Amino acid sequence: MNFVLDTGVGFWNPLVFVAGLLLVLLVSYLIWSRGEKGCQRGVQGEAFFSGDPAPRDGVRAQDLYWGFMETFKVYYEWMVNLHTGVINDYVAWFIALMAVLLILVAL
Repeated sequence: MNFVLDTGVGFWNPLVFVAGLLLVLLVSYLIWSRGEKGCQRGVQGEAFFSGDPAPRDGVRAQDLYWGFMETFKVYYEWMVNLHTGVINDYVAWFIALMAVLLILVAL
């Protein structure tokens, strides 16, 4: 019995796919099993603050992302002005973007 699906540009064999998937899962498990054994319990949910202990009163997200937001301030202001909250506007933008992409692909 032939399990190879010939598509004209290549082939697809489900047995090779399953074997590859099992290999990836095995390698992933081996990497996971060699992980840090001495991990402190109860700290997994804490925010990572560049390796330093976080301040007691917490860290605001706008403080962590200040440089990123400052760099892209013009873009964010433009995007906020485009935001209307009306689903019809989003669908229209999606259709327009898809039309542009289809034209670019067709050229």
